[in-house]
Amino acid sequence: MSVPPARTHYQVLGIPEAASADEVRRAHRQLAQVLHPDRQAGASPAEQRLAERRMREVNAAWTTLSDPRRRAEYDRSLRAARTGLPAGASATAAAARGPMASRFVDDGPDLDRSWDVDPDEPELSPAHFWL
Repeated sequence: MSVPPARTHYQVLGIPEAASADEVRRAHRQLAQVLHPDRQAGASPAEQRLAERRMREVNAAWTTLSDPRRRAEYDRSLRAARTGLPAGASATAAAARGPMASRFVDDGPDLDRSWDVDPDEPELSPAHFWL
């Protein structure tokens, strides 16, 4: 079984990479209200663990994307991962790799999202399918 690719902080919050600071804050608040442990009182233990894990992901995304300096560094690292260049490399370094190199650049996450399902997680109740 292959390891699923990690989701970006933008995917965790469900926002585009060009989202404004206000959109980041709004997405975090909405997800925090849904996933907060106090809201999981009637959920099964498996659903509570899933909500706790997702809440940790949401908080990590918020910590990075709410700070302009951290967000800029994170965006640079995402671009570097997609182009295969080190985080500090410039566009001239990409040009130096040759004209064919750009044909093999990963365009980002697979939008199929079939990798987003963990086969070890139990079935959720209909009320928790969106977690």
